[in-house]
Amino acid sequence: MNRSGGHGGPPHQKSQPVGRPSLAARQRNYYEGNFMNTIVPYSHVLVLAGALFFLGAAAAVARRNLVMILIGVEVMLNAAGLALVAGSLRWQQLDGQALVLFIMCVAAAEVAVGLALIVYSQRRTGSLNADRYNLMKG
Repeated sequence: MNRSGGHGGPPHQKSQPVGRPSLAARQRNYYEGNFMNTIVPYSHVLVLAGALFFLGAAAAVARRNLVMILIGVEVMLNAAGLALVAGSLRWQQLDGQALVLFIMCVAAAEVAVGLALIVYSQRRTGSLNADRYNLMKG
């Protein structure tokens, strides 16, 4: 049955959804470097990454709570990773994706060390206020 309810056309042919290019056309665009038919345009991904980076920077600068500062830094690292993956897909180079793996490892280490320092500060001062975090001075 086709969309109108009748039995039109050969049964071995599959109909394409309206407005979507065929697989052969998508593969041809991919190999020719035409990325205009991607799901999300490159510029939109960069705008999203910029907005995420700005929100992370605002959270890291405006807050005095150490946990919120740590979350802001994490959001900034994720925004940088998103921009690198978008660039990697745009120019068909795996360098950006490899760098994102490195960023994820650095972010995991940063969270581990940061949370350890936050727990140490909380036990020493009873507060998570960043202004009182001068315990590591010599």
